[in-house]
Amino acid sequence: MPSQKHRLPSNKIVSTEVDYLYRLKEIVFELSEIFCSSILEMEGAKPGTDTFLHTWVIKNNIINKTGEIDLKRLENHAHLVVFIFLLQQTTVFRIENHFKNDPSLNLYFRSAFDNLPAYLRQLLKECEIRIQKNFYGKYLNEIAAILQFPSDVIGVFYNRFCQNQHQLNHGQHFTQIDEADILNAFCIKKNTDSLLDPSCGSGIFLIRAFYFFKYFHPDQIPNNCIDGIDISPFSTLLTTVNLLFNENFHRKRIPKIITEDFLKIDREDILLKDSCVGNPPFIRHEMMANKKDWIKLIKVEYGISYINGQSDLYIYFLIHASSFLKEGARLGWVISASWLDVQFGAGLQLFLLDHFKIVAIMDYQAKRSFENASVNTVLLVLEKCDNAADRKNNNVKFVRIYAEYEMLLGEIDSGSRISNAIKFANNIESIKKSFCDDRMQVSILTQEKLKENSTVDKKYFNGHWGAKYLRSPNIYNKIVSNSEGKMFPLSEFVEVKYGVKTGANDFFYLIDETSKTVELSDEEYKIVFGTGKENHRKFWDSHGWYFSALNNAHFIIEKEFIVPVFKTQKEADKLDADIGRLKFFALNCHLSKDELKKKNKKVLEYINLAENEFNIHKRPSVSGRKLWYDLASTFVKGDFIFPSKIGEKYRLIDNRKTLIVCDKVNYVIKIKDQFVQYGDSLFLIMNSIYFRYCIDLFSRQLTGNQTLSDVDVNLLKKIKIPHPGTFGNSIDDICCLFKSLKSREQLPLSKEILQKDKFEIDSKIFAVIGLDGSDVRDLYANASEYVEKRRLKSDSLKHNSSLKQEK
Repeated sequence: MPSQKHRLPSNKIVSTEVDYLYRLKEIVFELSEIFCSSILEMEGAKPGTDTFLHTWVIKNNIINKTGEIDLKRLENHAHLVVFIFLLQQTTVFRIENHFKNDPSLNLYFRSAFDNLPAYLRQLLKECEIRIQKNFYGKYLNEIAAILQFPSDVIGVFYNRFCQNQHQLNHGQHFTQIDEADILNAFCIKKNTDSLLDPSCGSGIFLIRAFYFFKYFHPDQIPNNCIDGIDISPFSTLLTTVNLLFNENFHRKRIPKIITEDFLKIDREDILLKDSCVGNPPFIRHEMMANKKDWIKLIKVEYGISYINGQSDLYIYFLIHASSFLKEGARLGWVISASWLDVQFGAGLQLFLLDHFKIVAIMDYQAKRSFENASVNTVLLVLEKCDNAADRKNNNVKFVRIYAEYEMLLGEIDSGSRISNAIKFANNIESIKKSFCDDRMQVSILTQEKLKENSTVDKKYFNGHWGAKYLRSPNIYNKIVSNSEGKMFPLSEFVEVKYGVKTGANDFFYLIDETSKTVELSDEEYKIVFGTGKENHRKFWDSHGWYFSALNNAHFIIEKEFIVPVFKTQKEADKLDADIGRLKFFALNCHLSKDELKKKNKKVLEYINLAENEFNIHKRPSVSGRKLWYDLASTFVKGDFIFPSKIGEKYRLIDNRKTLIVCDKVNYVIKIKDQFVQYGDSLFLIMNSIYFRYCIDLFSRQLTGNQTLSDVDVNLLKKIKIPHPGTFGNSIDDICCLFKSLKSREQLPLSKEILQKDKFEIDSKIFAVIGLDGSDVRDLYANASEYVEKRRLKSDSLKHNSSLKQEK
């Protein structure tokens, strides 16, 4: 049950969003217990009865392998059912009483309700049978009051307490009201007549848009001004309910809410809009099932024939959405920040530069937007513009918001809330020069300059807008201004490549458990291997006993086909790769199956099993090889091993002695022949705080259960370092630092900046570009502050996540 401080007696007057949220949670959870008890009684009395409820329990895996009901899964499903049931009953109640049973509104709600899955509609009937009307009736007025609060209580509840796969499949993470108000303030002006939200979720943007239309048109809101679209029937139902309870809703101005995949919405279906607001789905490119259809659509609309294959769904979404906008229309979205810095974002940046005035890109420094998504977000405001000269001269505002939203906008139900949001947006747009105070920092440059800064030989590259204009401190700008001709991309000195991509780790990665054969008794040994230990004394010199996750069994495989693989940094001894610590070995066989059969190789049994029982050879990730089980072409051995993700600790691993193959979660760094003599210097430079900070600053930031820098291989190549021949005063000096660094464990950044050897390394890097120890200390302060802020932002919503466990 909820903690006592959040428990509210049913007769208490509540006034805040949190109060309403927890009261709704209490009601839903209380009625869910009754619903669950009824199902348990039914199942207990008539086990195996062929009823709708029993079928539902079976199909949703609520009955576990032992034939018993999984109470946790049952509760989770019941929360959603009871929640939708209460929304249904309360909405019908409101239409009957507040709107005098208006037939058009009955049809409006019924159309949204009928889009729900048939099984859920049947469950709602079962719910009504099991929760007597005189029991839930006492809650109707209270729930109606909750739904009339001017925020999105039901969206927050659905997102936080209704755990269901549907949300994950559709990338649903509902927007905070503060961000909806800010973006609406930028996009809804006095002359705005129409608005579209193409992924409306629970409708928060549409709900709040009514307040802005009402502000500008107190006597009459424009007719048919709002359209909302969402692929999820749950979302469009939540939106419809939210709208029906909005105080500004008028039966003559019913928004059009469409349950459909935005991909399938044609421009002819919806009139061109004055504004588009929203929060596109957060679905990674690997999970897009209809990528080819999106690519085809974008080509038809804009003639774009190529989109980077790593582009996530929101990029396609934005390009398609822009086709629904009039000239001069505004677009305001909560969007992943990844496109600002990673390679695939270059295409989107160029598209925005060529079709819009970029009004503002805002990064809220205090908190993450979504507790359930491991992404950072920014607020993006655009204005559609076909005039190239106007676009070039447009001042782009990069805004870091430090103050809490409530300080800028006021309370949700404050009478001045809308005017405060409009004032905030107008202030941002009126700023002419870059400035910083305790509330925000604004960096300004023309759109033409923004494009020039990322164009090399007439080709546009990702401009790292996030790192340069939303995250970079003064010390970084000082480094850049002093480094001309003295710092060079890492790729000048080394080659950077991916580690092994097996395409089927469950088959290729094995654990060597040969040593366990010694522990077997003679009898056990004979049962397992069919012979006595004495007959196998030399056998294990050339063979190993390997455990495979493919079928959780052991196989005898020749050691000639086994290659040790470095996978995680835990497998290093301080800063050296250590074969003795490796957990996994990769199978690599260059012989055909006919050759293996002729030579009577044991590995053939394992290969045949993988093909016959698991169809591994038919996976697209391996089928392109001449021999699908031959990894030789993917093996790249390098001098150093670099982690593709960096958390609190960072270290470059020295692989020059062991030359171990590494997994794709690492990058392989091979020193170019002409720079091999500077290997130790390169190792020190790449283990510096400076190098780590540049990586953190420019990488895609992941803020979920862990705070990580997700390092793109192209970014790594572009990090600038001094020529290793200019680093250090002497060979002895380099040798001394090298030994010092190798002799100790690497610490979290907050402690690593206190280490004498690190300070000396960074001082030598800075000396090359004419900076001194005070500059190094500034770098350290900013580096540690950056990582700490990232951690705090990641943790900002974790306390909410813990509430999911309450019951």
